[in-house]
Amino acid sequence: MRSYNRDHYGWSPYICINRSLTDAQARDDGSPEPGLVSGAVLGAWRDAVCLGHGQRWTDVKAVRAAGVTYQNSSERPILVSIGVGGGAAAGFIYVSADNRSFVRISAIAASGAPSCASFIVPPRHYYQISNWSGTIWSELV
Repeated sequence: MRSYNRDHYGWSPYICINRSLTDAQARDDGSPEPGLVSGAVLGAWRDAVCLGHGQRWTDVKAVRAAGVTYQNSSERPILVSIGVGGGAAAGFIYVSADNRSFVRISAIAASGAPSCASFIVPPRHYYQISNWSGTIWSELV
């Protein structure tokens, strides 16, 4: 299997996460023989897996709340960015592949100067933010 990645093809504005193409997927004719990836195949692959390409920022603050679990139900990774206002209690950011076992990936400081946090949510994964009292909650979807 060859890895067709952003370093080789110069996709500097995008982040491609843990994905690769087999030679058969890369060829227009479906042949299993090694070959060059076509522009059409490469473009479709980039559109499907690269963070930022074909996505836009959306303000979701009005429909999000601390302590509630949300799922990235898409087939693409999303980026979540929050502004934190330094609430009275510390908060945490959690992610999960199965909505049962959550991993704490970041902490939100209690009190102090406002700050921000951003994190990637892989396709079909879940995330939750506890004790969030910020003014910004946006997603690159």
